Amino acid sequence: MRLDIQVFGEDIIAREILRPMGDRALDARPAFEKIGDQFMEAEEELFDSQGNAAGQGWEPIQAATIEYKRRAGLDPRILHATLDLRKSLTERGDENQVLITEDSFMVFGSTLKQFEIHQRQGERKPLAFGEQTKRDAVKTLQRFIFTGEVE
Repeated sequence: MRLDIQVFGEDIIAREILRPMGDRALDARPAFEKIGDQFMEAEEELFDSQGNAAGQGWEPIQAATIEYKRRAGLDPRILHATLDLRKSLTERGDENQVLITEDSFMVFGSTLKQFEIHQRQGERKPLAFGEQTKRDAVKTLQRFIFTGEVE
């Protein structure tokens, strides 16, 4: 079994999961639900740290952009103008969040156009995981397959 996570064709996680066990390997939805929660927590940290939580900070914004945001009453932090992007990646059930869990796969992301634009441009990727988040996702899936537990 493998855990593969891609965002617009770019591999985020590609790991082998060793020794799948019985029926739990055929329906990993409980583990994927937990991994979704882990991803949302990691995204909280990513937005709070302006990208540093994944190992590389986001490209700074221009002083003129900060001034524009201030005058317009928008959040001046990077990728925070309306908070819509942040909420779509950190709040379960947000109208713009994509979190689909099926038997053998999950999909996580955002329907917002700015998500795709920033993710593809790469200067300020709103979906990025540090190595610990990747390891935690793999461990969650392995634990579920081996024991049936997600906690």
